[in-house]
Amino acid sequence: MASADHPVLIVGGDSLIGRALHESYRAAGIPCVATSRRAGQLPQLDLAASPETWELANSYSAAFLCAGRTKLADCEAHPVETELINVTRTTELARKLSARGAFLVFLSTNLVFDGNKAFPTVEDAPNPATIYGRQKAEAEKILRELGEGVALVRLTKVVHAAMPLLLDWAAALRRQEVVRPYSDMVFSPVPLDYVAGALRSILSRRTGGIIHLSAETDISYASLATSLAEHLDVSPDLVQPQLAPIPAPRFGTLRMKPEDAAMLKPPPATETIRELLASLK
Repeated sequence: MASADHPVLIVGGDSLIGRALHESYRAAGIPCVATSRRAGQLPQLDLAASPETWELANSYSAAFLCAGRTKLADCEAHPVETELINVTRTTELARKLSARGAFLVFLSTNLVFDGNKAFPTVEDAPNPATIYGRQKAEAEKILRELGEGVALVRLTKVVHAAMPLLLDWAAALRRQEVVRPYSDMVFSPVPLDYVAGALRSILSRRTGGIIHLSAETDISYASLATSLAEHLDVSPDLVQPQLAPIPAPRFGTLRMKPEDAAMLKPPPATETIRELLASLK
């Protein structure tokens, strides 16, 4: 149980999900601390810096591990530097927090799979096709050694109204400019606010192991752009789909365990897209 002396810790409070989690806990009045890697922010915790600089209290009731370098191109271009953060330092921090009594929730990704099979299960062996996916799979492997004190949450595509791609498309369509989404690239959308609530539910259950969080189907980026044009009441001819320059994964979905699906109830993909577009300013 979280208290002033044993708060919930969010490592990576500057991240998209970290911010949403922090706001959710604060709104509920639950003691919560979010770290930042920015100088002058407290508590400061930069995974790129020496562990001796990490500002940690003696005890936390739980900790969400949200920090990391998540851009695929960044990981491809800088595999050594990103592995230090995404694997070495993340798992070192996890051990420190576990030793202080914290239950851990580690944010992972569907990219631990190559995307060529729909609905991989928690029992399927990871087979990542990207460096980022390999780093997450390696971190998962190390963290599983901590036993039932850690939940490994694999997420599909987390969507929100401030997504740069969506805003860029909307701006272009309002200017009557053509957009060219990839017709062969798909994603399984889960809303940001929903994810924050689901992560809190996962923590409250305090059950370790792998948990999948996914919509029930995939949506193509071309379909999203077409729906956006319809929402903005512009000509559908402005949406001109094209093939991705390199082969894209065929699937983004994950198979959720029945008990997880019953408890976490992810919204249907079509409902997520409808609400996403409705939230555009």
